[in-house]
Amino acid sequence: MLQMPLLFFSNVLYATEKLPLIFGIIVKINPMTYLVAGLRTMFTQQGSFVFTRDLTIQILILFIFAIFGMSIATKAYKEIISRD
Repeated sequence: MLQMPLLFFSNVLYATEKLPLIFGIIVKINPMTYLVAGLRTMFTQQGSFVFTRDLTIQILILFIFAIFGMSIATKAYKEIISRD
């Protein structure tokens, strides 16, 4: 249910540079944007898998999103368990 908005507010289907400001902000906080950018960087290096600065930043941002999501999920899980 959340995948479609994440897909449309990323750079998967179209360029996001000319979006209005509010949509540009949504694109910047969307983890799908960094996933797609990282995959594009890896596939356009023509077989040489080298960690460039851009790729490293994109992986780091995805890692931060993952830690943030896991901490929210852990907190929610502990609250659910403590109610029972």
